Amino acid sequence: MIVRSAQPAEEAALTELAVRSKGHWGHDAAFLERARTGLTVRPEHLEQWIVRVAEREGGAVGVAAVDPEAAELELLFVEPAAIGTGVGRALLHDALTAPARRACASC
Repeated sequence: MIVRSAQPAEEAALTELAVRSKGHWGHDAAFLERARTGLTVRPEHLEQWIVRVAEREGGAVGVAAVDPEAAELELLFVEPAAIGTGVGRALLHDALTAPARRACASC
């Protein structure tokens, strides 16, 4: 598994991953549709946040996003089939260190 930066044009696929992940916990379709706005990865997120993707065998299995200005974790979702395999742990570790890595990139 690798953790990498999200790429432009991945927003829709990452949004669907987040919706599937949220749905794994038993939420019904009506709730998921209401929650979709908050789960949507937008192009401006790639500019404003640090958006990272866990990838395994060429496919995204998780997504995390950190707002470096607010120092807040905005998203952390794992493909249901990958829950319990360490993807979430890897993304959380990456998210915790991402703002420092970004700040040091300009050092």
